[in-house]
Amino acid sequence: MTNVVLFTPKSELDKKQNLQDFLNFAKQLPPLSQEMDYDSNYWKGIVNFTKLGVNARDKNPENLLHPSIIPFAKAYVIYCKSVEKTKNTHQLKAIRVIEKAILQRHPDIDVTQIDSNVLDRAAQIALETYGTGSYQAGCHLEKLQTFLVNKKIVEYFSWKNPIKRPEDTIEKVGKKGKEARDKRLPDEDALLAIAEIFALGEENLSPRDIFITSTITLLLSAPARGSEPLYLKTDCLHYDKDKDGNPAVGLKWYSGKGYGYEVKWIASAMVPCTEEAVKRLKNLSSESREYAISLEKSGNPNTQRRASTTFPYIDFKKAPEMTLKWSDALYVYFCDQFNLQRKTNKTRLWIPTINTLNEDLAKTKKTTKNSDDLVNVLSLFERHNYPSHYKVTSHQLRHLLSTIAKVNGMEDELHSKWAGRADAKQNRIYNHKTPEQYNQQYRQHLDKYELSSNENGFPLWQDSCHHLKFNQLGA
Repeated sequence: MTNVVLFTPKSELDKKQNLQDFLNFAKQLPPLSQEMDYDSNYWKGIVNFTKLGVNARDKNPENLLHPSIIPFAKAYVIYCKSVEKTKNTHQLKAIRVIEKAILQRHPDIDVTQIDSNVLDRAAQIALETYGTGSYQAGCHLEKLQTFLVNKKIVEYFSWKNPIKRPEDTIEKVGKKGKEARDKRLPDEDALLAIAEIFALGEENLSPRDIFITSTITLLLSAPARGSEPLYLKTDCLHYDKDKDGNPAVGLKWYSGKGYGYEVKWIASAMVPCTEEAVKRLKNLSSESREYAISLEKSGNPNTQRRASTTFPYIDFKKAPEMTLKWSDALYVYFCDQFNLQRKTNKTRLWIPTINTLNEDLAKTKKTTKNSDDLVNVLSLFERHNYPSHYKVTSHQLRHLLSTIAKVNGMEDELHSKWAGRADAKQNRIYNHKTPEQYNQQYRQHLDKYELSSNENGFPLWQDSCHHLKFNQLGA
């Protein structure tokens, strides 16, 4: 949506007319996905226009935003996402707290009457509701205020986000710094357990075990977001040679957040494991892929619709721009293929989600329908008699690989490309080097210099510190 025309208010005096013009303008914007219905209050795969604190799956009409603010909420979300090309819908965080702030004192909502008092109350509600995410909500309140003023939908007033930015613990030393790093990095014992399970061999693992352990292997081969392996094709391995003529192997990832397809090179030590993981995943999905191929050849629309309503393509909710056929996908399975309590349905195709992966990497929190009792579902670790407290998240693996890259001196530009980040500045968030690792790097750098004077008469260790500060520490 790079050619979206920006909304320009025509009326200098009439706030309500400017608001109405904006609502009409937003309705003419291209939909955010093929399934999006502008008139619906539930934009499938994008956002539901529900009140603050309502579960994302809740479709009770009583939990919708107040009717007087829904038209503006829809217009504002589609406009922001069209102009900024963001996949998140954090704009609605601001809308939700504003709704609550106004309804505490008024029976309905007039967007043209939003002022600093309303935003102050909304910021307080955000602080009480979102916890560590309240700063972000405050930022979106400030963005909304700027938008309303610039588009002359409200009278001019100034307002700044009063919520303080959370404490930065990325490079913090001491106990807090260690706790922050430990939280973002995977538990070493849990990782070793997964490695031991993977080493049992394909013939000794259940289909679900093969899916989990092989996917974790891929996520340890090159940095990716947890959902990105699901976009892989069967020919995902890329073979080439480096500048010295040595064999090089990469994974052809489709990276989200605007980066698209990219070959991410694999460390030579991981190549055999990666190749084995891909082989196992191919074997696991071979029958369902053959079924998808037979459906394509049959041309029978009724059978195809039973297999998938979007056949022959997979409908990725988080990546609607993806055009991957069921017959080409590495991760295509039959419905209930991983379910031990149900019979596999070999007439319906299914693809796992990131939840399928993460739910198997920790003790379950799911409860039965009629009680608070936990459902009888064992994690990967519990199924193989490892401690039930073992836990790993897919995103921790991304943090781990990024930290390893940083510790070993990978440059920021190459690092961001390898990790599939559009902005190299984001590397810092994934860097969890310890103070000891920084000190070691510092000492190694000092060893390269003699304590003599440079041409300006300054000791060379000052040159060393300067170089270290701006190139090694990313300051």
